[in-house]
Amino acid sequence: MHIDDMISFWARTKPHHPAIIQPDTIITYKGLADAIDAVSQRLGQIKLDPREPVAVAIQNPAKQLAVCFALLRSGYQTAPVYHGLMPHLFAAGIRSVIYEGEGLILSGGRNIRFDASWLPSGTAGRAPSTSTTIKPPRRGSTPEMIFFTSGTTALPKKVIQTEDALIERMNLAPQMGLPNYTRALILPGLATNFGFNHACAVLREGKTACFSLPDEA
Repeated sequence: MHIDDMISFWARTKPHHPAIIQPDTIITYKGLADAIDAVSQRLGQIKLDPREPVAVAIQNPAKQLAVCFALLRSGYQTAPVYHGLMPHLFAAGIRSVIYEGEGLILSGGRNIRFDASWLPSGTAGRAPSTSTTIKPPRRGSTPEMIFFTSGTTALPKKVIQTEDALIERMNLAPQMGLPNYTRALILPGLATNFGFNHACAVLREGKTACFSLPDEA
């Protein structure tokens, strides 16, 4: 089952339960589901090339997850990255990046600036509304994820994670001890497969993913 389907399920069954806690905000499951819906609608307006992967360079974990989940729902191969990876994206076949902040991010590529207008009002911690958001149609199965690893050379290398691999990792929730607690602190960055997959496992179980706000890489 797609991760955003599970987020939608928890948004219906326990909408006020915290999905994400950060030092500056609390996002409920209803708030996270609404954010994914809003970003999905914005992606439909941007008209990205569905044949090309899209990088997401957003430092705020909650926003980064909302954008990544919306891209996956919409059928785009998705690469959560940090700003230090920008010089290596063209070599990995990535020519579009959704980013937050000032200045040029991907030289010669398509730079799409994320801001508050992408999100619905009341996403952070407010009581969820009773209105129903209509999801855009999904494009088949979840597309692949792209991560980068330094390997043994200290140079970033592109690594592909399939949908089956993500599901297998999320199925390790019992071995990770997730049934024994309600909140998990996600320390690895979401640009790593370990950090991203751990966050997915926590959210699929309807628990709370906690983050500190990292310094810019």
